[in-house]
Amino acid sequence: MWHRIQKFLSAFVPAVILLLYCGILVCFLNRWDSMVAVTLIPFWAWAAVGVLLCLLSWIFFRGPSSIVVLCLWLATSLFFSEETHTLFRELSEAIDPKTVPENAELLRIASFQSTTGELDFQRISDLKPDILLLQLSDPKEETIRELADHLFGMDGAYFTGGDNAIIARGEFLNILEDPENNCAHARLRRKDGFLIDITGISLPASIPSPYLWKKSTWDTLTELRKTNRQRVRGCLGENPITRPNTARLVAGGFNTPPGDDIFRPLETNRMQDSFHVSGHGWGNTFKGEYPLLRLDQIWISENLIPLETETASLPGSIHRAVVAEVMIAREEESR
Repeated sequence: MWHRIQKFLSAFVPAVILLLYCGILVCFLNRWDSMVAVTLIPFWAWAAVGVLLCLLSWIFFRGPSSIVVLCLWLATSLFFSEETHTLFRELSEAIDPKTVPENAELLRIASFQSTTGELDFQRISDLKPDILLLQLSDPKEETIRELADHLFGMDGAYFTGGDNAIIARGEFLNILEDPENNCAHARLRRKDGFLIDITGISLPASIPSPYLWKKSTWDTLTELRKTNRQRVRGCLGENPITRPNTARLVAGGFNTPPGDDIFRPLETNRMQDSFHVSGHGWGNTFKGEYPLLRLDQIWISENLIPLETETASLPGSIHRAVVAEVMIAREEESR
């Protein structure tokens, strides 16, 4: 009798796990607002659950179907999990290093959130940024001015707006605080005349929740996604920048894992996530010394070519900093 039940369960249980796999896969492919509570959880986390269930099924029922479904979870996790892509990229570039033209104009961009408001000037200086975006709770103008002087001296400019501060090497032509979308804008003119429209953004956190059985959790996360997507769209304005000698940069605390639909307005404006394109190593920024979520990002326009993006720990923050090195593509280079 037990053997008959075991044979039935050896096929039935993997079939149920396969249905779970298909359902989660469809959610990730479509990214529906109503299913955001599912897609905020990294696919590798769902895959870990699926693999565990398959292993238990195989141990108890010994059906070959469990191994097949397990392989599906693993293969799909490798495809969907950004961590595997960036680690493989780092390995491949260690074998075949990327070459940069000798006359390339390079630009280093750094962005990070400080939860305590403490700023280690020397550690930030070690990042060697040309543009620094900070997300602080009530940033003190005096502190930001001192940091700008420490980094760039007379060549520096700074601007604070809401929870955002922008420090850069060059001159700000226009600055605008946008409290409705929780962001700040500045147009930077470098000494060589190149213009960069910079937006620092700090969004309310929309992260995975363990309370998936609560309807209130689903409703809250769904509404937050819609609101955050509208904020991102609002901070971009109506018209995309297409002039080759004017670049666009949007960076800061998106506080949402990559791949979420709030980033669609950026993709529509032909911007690219620098870490997705050129990231090396472990790119997650939250939480603490063992980050599992990439909540902080740097998005750039097509005339800024990402060469390398990495993360760095900074004192006074449970978020890691994101540092991107990009190459400026001027008009004659981008035709």
